[in-house]
Amino acid sequence: AQQTGNRFFETQLGYWMCGLEAEQGDPLTALDRLHAAIRNNHESGNIGMLPNPLAILALLLDRLGRYRPAATITGFAATKPMAAVTLPE
Repeated sequence: AQQTGNRFFETQLGYWMCGLEAEQGDPLTALDRLHAAIRNNHESGNIGMLPNPLAILALLLDRLGRYRPAATITGFAATKPMAAVTLPE
């Protein structure tokens, strides 16, 4: 996706990788990938997809014991049907 300049799929694949890192891998790697995914959504104007990486950020913050920010971000992300359906955790 990066080589072809397809920012949509670059971002999509990036935040799915973030989810895997958040659940099973290194939290700092997940944060780096989330930063890139959120930045790509914002820079490309695809703000409609921002709730998905934000939902993953909430999952990661919860895993790190940062419950208050996780709850705040979850509240925002859960109001968007796509995030609530694609990222129920």
